[in-house]
Amino acid sequence: MILNGFVKLKRSILNWEWYGNLYMTRLFMHLIFTVNYEEKAWCGERIKRGERVVTLQGLADETGISKGEISKLLRKLEKSGEILRRPTGRYTIVTLINYDEYVDTETEENPCENPTKTEEKRTVTQWNKYNNKNKKNNYNNKPVKSKISFDIDELEESSYLRYKKNTKAADK
Repeated sequence: MILNGFVKLKRSILNWEWYGNLYMTRLFMHLIFTVNYEEKAWCGERIKRGERVVTLQGLADETGISKGEISKLLRKLEKSGEILRRPTGRYTIVTLINYDEYVDTETEENPCENPTKTEEKRTVTQWNKYNNKNKKNNYNNKPVKSKISFDIDELEESSYLRYKKNTKAADK
């Protein structure tokens, strides 16, 4: 089972006719997540993009749905034109017919995801300037003690004094 990478689902999956059926949606999502995203060879067979080798027991173990229910769901998916099944003696090759309609194959450039070294350096530099500017008092350019650390110091001191007072009272 593929455990790395990601799948970008299009929101149109919400309009899918079986979306309201919990087991059907779980099985179909599982198939989307686990089919090949590129063609591969397996035991002398070419398993194409959008296909996967399955057994009823294997799908039952992976999804937590019973074998009997998996069988019914696969029949319904095939009847409604979502999948094709090619059974062999020991396994079945399942093909998601409209795999590319459910999975976004376009690569978007998102500048927030992978900044270039220059952008990253600029961001860190800007943060440091902001940080340094706000750590100094504007009147005499001396470092200012943080209000938070002052409150924590005060809290620690008062807690210690209460502890000391309580232990003296307990010793008497």
